[in-house]
This record gives sequence, C-alpha cells and structure tokens, in this order.
Amino acid sequence: MTRKSLEDCLQAIGQAISDEVDGDPDGAFLYAEVGPGMVYDLLFLEREDYVECIDTSNALSEALLDAWYASDPRKVWATISYAVVGNAFDASFQYSDELAQEEDPEDRSRRVLKARYGDKPIKYPPPPSDAMEL
Repeated sequence: MTRKSLEDCLQAIGQAISDEVDGDPDGAFLYAEVGPGMVYDLLFLEREDYVECIDTSNALSEALLDAWYASDPRKVWATISYAVVGNAFDASFQYSDELAQEEDPEDRSRRVLKARYGDKPIKYPPPPSDAMEL
C-alpha cells in the first residue's frame, strides 16, 4: 500500500467537501478532531443570514483519517480547521499539546465557530427519524 502525501489528502478533503455541499464549496468551513479510529467532524456553509451545518458522509471521515495518518509521525495533529475560499483552501492544525484538557470536542468546536461566525445563527439538520432522546 502506498502512503498518501498530506497534500494529496488535503485535496481529497476538499473534494469530499465539494461532494457534501452538492457543488460549489466556496465558503465551506470544516472543523474536525481526529485520532486513532476516531473522527469528530462538523461541516458548515455560510449563507446570507445564517450558517448551515451540513450532514457529512463516510467519504469525508475517510479523507480526514487518511490525512491524519499521512502526518509526520513525530508531530501528528489533533484538530484541523479547513476553509474553502474560491478555488483554494486554507488548512490549519492544532496538536494535542496545544489543546486545553478540560475541553471536549464540542467545547472546542463551539469556541471555533463563535470565533469564525460570531453570533450568526447556526442551523443544524434535524435528527434522524429513528433517533432516541436519552
């Protein structure tokens, strides 16, 4: 098996985002946390008056895992923020030693979204019809 380069994996993430938003990904923003066998990802598309959270598929999770495994083994990232602007992307990473241990992925994602979108409302997809409240 040939190991993919991180650059190839980042391009694959962009393609997966494009597929998820059904077309033009300009303005899409992905926040994800990845670890061995674990992906927590949130994909957003900024609309005029709100931000839409997009349901994601396994293809995006697989692209994120590929990118995580393609990282330099001496410095593997823990979070990625990936923004699509026009035909380009900007990806930034955080490493485990940079994360506040008292925060969980939901806390971190809320903080990142607040910094990016301010008080703009975020619309999440409805829960699946077979979801159960705990």
